[in-house]
Amino acid sequence: MAGESNFVESVLEVPARSVPDLIGSGGCVVKALRDACGVHVNFPTQVHKAGEAEKPLAKVVVAGPKDGVAAAKDAIKLIVQQYYAPITHPGLTHAEFNVEEWQIARFCGRAGSNVRHIQGDSKARVYVPREGSANKAVVVVGTPSQVAVAKKHVVRILESIAEEAKAKDTSEEAMAAAFRAGKAHDNDDEEPHEEWMDAYLYKR
Repeated sequence: MAGESNFVESVLEVPARSVPDLIGSGGCVVKALRDACGVHVNFPTQVHKAGEAEKPLAKVVVAGPKDGVAAAKDAIKLIVQQYYAPITHPGLTHAEFNVEEWQIARFCGRAGSNVRHIQGDSKARVYVPREGSANKAVVVVGTPSQVAVAKKHVVRILESIAEEAKAKDTSEEAMAAAFRAGKAHDNDDEEPHEEWMDAYLYKR
């Protein structure tokens, strides 16, 4: 009976967009959580009625030994925040960069060219925030050496954006205001989604 009293089940609500990161390619993240913490992790299927908006949150059920569930929950929270956790992605680190919403398109580059270049040269992963994301910063994830290379590219791009604004004699505040006005004019429509974004916004 002692073993039974040590068994617990916990339910977490996470952003729906974070579910692919928690599952991992081929279920590798779920398997790592199971092996490291001795728990079972399930993602209940959420049924959406016709015409109903997709729910922003998803439920994750973690069950197993009390200590293992606590460790798994901590890892899940880290993955939601920074796309990885030490027990599921050993050897990785990350860096975060505050990028204003109006700067995102310029940062990504035409058809995501900047993001592709950073990832291709550094081998690090670059995550760009979108509506519904838990992390509002641009996050670079990889080994220490990969992140170091990626950081140089990110800094250079952000400096270029600042220089562009200065060259046009337009303050960042004015550009941000113009961006917000443009969004309002679009009647709150969701930003256009392009297939190239999937590889950079979510870690499959």
